[in-house]
Amino acid sequence: MSTTWKEQVIMELVAEGNDEQVVRLIDAIWNLEPEQINERFDLQMRLGRRYLALALAQTGGTPDEDVEVLLERRLEQDLLVPSGTEESHRIVPEWYAEAEKLFSAVLERASHPQTKAKAFAHRGFVHALCGAFDRALADLDQALSLLPLAPDLCYWRGQILAQLGAYEEARGALSAACERDPKNERYRRAYLRIVESDAV
Repeated sequence: MSTTWKEQVIMELVAEGNDEQVVRLIDAIWNLEPEQINERFDLQMRLGRRYLALALAQTGGTPDEDVEVLLERRLEQDLLVPSGTEESHRIVPEWYAEAEKLFSAVLERASHPQTKAKAFAHRGFVHALCGAFDRALADLDQALSLLPLAPDLCYWRGQILAQLGAYEEARGALSAACERDPKNERYRRAYLRIVESDAV
């Protein structure tokens, strides 16, 4: 298939309302050779993150913002559980399902601890966004078992625990994040917010 013809097909799919990044990532995955395992993992993670960004943007922000920024905004607004606005977008559950499949596919074949930890964390985000908090925490625990010193994993674990009202555990997780990265203002703000919420 010529590049020009492929580009025409891509642009036709975009004109039909498909997200251009999704179309290009799927095309890139299809064109990989079987032995390009690491490239496949990278593209699957990127595609899963794109689906997450598209879904998260339905309640504020744009799909071109970083997934973590969009997710953090949802957490700060206590909107982790799907809202009525998002539920009106029937495609959102499909995006979550596709993202989960992609992250699970990486977990099935990846052997590098950082790759697996990243996939566990992202699958945990999907579970949390779908209200499956136990599964979300289990995935984040798996990620932490692979990268026990990663402050960001502690941060997200603390944020999800706070959504459940488990403030003492949330404080512990966020405190661990702050200890591992004392200069991170995001961790400190989240910790103080949990302390204030618990005091109310």
